[in-house]
Amino acid sequence: MIEYGNLDIIKEQLTNNVIHDNEEESFTMPKKTTTTTTTQTTTTTATGNSGSDRRSATQVFVLKTDKRIFEALDSLNENPKFSKIKLNLVNHEQKPAVMVSHNMDPDAAKVVALDILNGTFQGYTEYKGSASSKRADGKPEARVLKITKNDPAKYRIPYSVTVEVGAGEVIGQGAVKMVQKEQSVTVFLSEFDMKRFAVSVLDYIRAWEAARISARLNAAAHADAPAADAGDADQAQGA
Repeated sequence: MIEYGNLDIIKEQLTNNVIHDNEEESFTMPKKTTTTTTTQTTTTTATGNSGSDRRSATQVFVLKTDKRIFEALDSLNENPKFSKIKLNLVNHEQKPAVMVSHNMDPDAAKVVALDILNGTFQGYTEYKGSASSKRADGKPEARVLKITKNDPAKYRIPYSVTVEVGAGEVIGQGAVKMVQKEQSVTVFLSEFDMKRFAVSVLDYIRAWEAARISARLNAAAHADAPAADAGDADQAQGA
């Protein structure tokens, strides 16, 4: 959890942190806005809920309202353990302004996106945490992501995305349970904006995966190609 008293700092440092922490996970599947569509690369400088590694992060999606910012960043990695879509939520109506973050697994993000686009989405909650966090009090950090949908016939802006961050407790084989919620930011989205988020994230993950598969196939093809025969090279030279 981080607090900023200066909104300019938030805007400058919003696309922060690619977190590579060991997280235990469990999944439960069950306003007027102005929107901006961007795909840009920024250099990360600020720290997130549990730390960062200072590298470029591509902004996959962003929604800005008069009081909130919601963005998705590329935190994908060849190692599935560390491969994430990072969600940042900022509440700059609160003083000091607050930003919370959550790392969503790409497979879960694809399922949620497909359900949203197919009109079958009913809601999604994801629990994560870091047993070894960078909190000042040394306690584990717990994070909860909630994506909810109300009846569009009754609500003009039916979707909401909430990230909660707080002190956690290690249970079982290392999972982190929320003990005390300390920060929470909610962003409300219209059906159009939620579909925009879904298609942006889904297309980006698929393109990233396709590029990695192509790179591996090309590398394997080069590795299997027979080495050029010296005699053939001499013959070609003589010709």
